[in-house]
Amino acid sequence: MQTIESLARLWDVSLQRRLPGSTCSEVWAGTREGEAVVVKLPRADAEEAKSLPTLRSFSRWGGVEVLASDEETGACLLPRLGHTIDESDLGDDENTRIFAHVALALRQSEKVEAPSFEQFAADAFSSNDEVLSEPLRLISRQVETAKELTLIHGDLHHFNLLWGDGCYVAIDPKGILTDLASEVVAWARNPRPERVTPEKTRRRLEIIADVWGESYGRLWSWAWAGNVISLWWEDPKGSFALADIIRDAK
Repeated sequence: MQTIESLARLWDVSLQRRLPGSTCSEVWAGTREGEAVVVKLPRADAEEAKSLPTLRSFSRWGGVEVLASDEETGACLLPRLGHTIDESDLGDDENTRIFAHVALALRQSEKVEAPSFEQFAADAFSSNDEVLSEPLRLISRQVETAKELTLIHGDLHHFNLLWGDGCYVAIDPKGILTDLASEVVAWARNPRPERVTPEKTRRRLEIIADVWGESYGRLWSWAWAGNVISLWWEDPKGSFALADIIRDAK
């Protein structure tokens, strides 16, 4: 089994320090041939351990460049990136346009083996919880009527868009084969859920609809229904107030 140290030796990386913040992977900063890099080793039970094919597929199309990787563990060597888009001073409208263009670029990547949304959210689809009834019906309809199913990031929000070599690039994809419109789910509730309003949600979805050439209704359906499921995952008996706010953007 590979360790951070064995991967560093394999990839000729001089390790410097462990980076905080990741709950699913061990992440270390280092250097290789004078360049700042990151060595990332996912936990064996983490989703990220299975997302390496998606990460590599996205590497040429708006995703972070994969410098080296280990198939067995899902570990990868990446360039050290800069600030998140949340730390930019561009404003919410421009951040949303950048998100939309990155998501559109990822769509051009090669399709790799990945779960469908129904497989990814299998626990929700198999649940009899009444709170999920309408959201699941809406999602099933969106998938059935999608122009095509494409490989999406699945968790593309403000903290997964980092400044790279002259542009923002996506990191940490989950990899789901589904309707492109579903990519709005994580963006709609971030970066601070407590500041989400119907007006802000409506403005974001209008911008994304314009960039993607997608209908507002499809984006709204995913934003609302997807966030009901996300909140249900967090706590089936908890508050769904955030989803109610997004619902009011219809």
